[in-house]
Amino acid sequence: MNAKEYLEQIKDIDALIKSVCTDIEEREERALRVTTAIRSYLVPSRAKQRMADAIDEYVDIERGELKELIRKRQEIIDTMKLLPSKEYGVLFRRYALGCEFYEIATAYDRSESWAKAMTRTALDNLQRILDER
Repeated sequence: MNAKEYLEQIKDIDALIKSVCTDIEEREERALRVTTAIRSYLVPSRAKQRMADAIDEYVDIERGELKELIRKRQEIIDTMKLLPSKEYGVLFRRYALGCEFYEIATAYDRSESWAKAMTRTALDNLQRILDER
């Protein structure tokens, strides 16, 4: 995997994190609605507890997945931090924040061509780091 592909994982991870968070929220809301509805019926408390336990177990699995995604994202960012600060800042803005080159150039009070060249330099240096691993 080259440096650019490595960094582009952040975008995919962010989308997965958002999806898992949405899923967790929806399941917790659904569990709350079901629990509220069950209270109005005569359902043995053991059955209620089994349902609650099943929902909790599923949400715990999703939270574990979420933690792993966050860990992977942080690992990528930590690898970027091995670069000089300006190179890190350029790559972070480009790949973690999704900034366009003109936005990066503006942040550093430089030209867009500088932002593109700095990104290329930073990617080359990151590739060297990845190759050493």
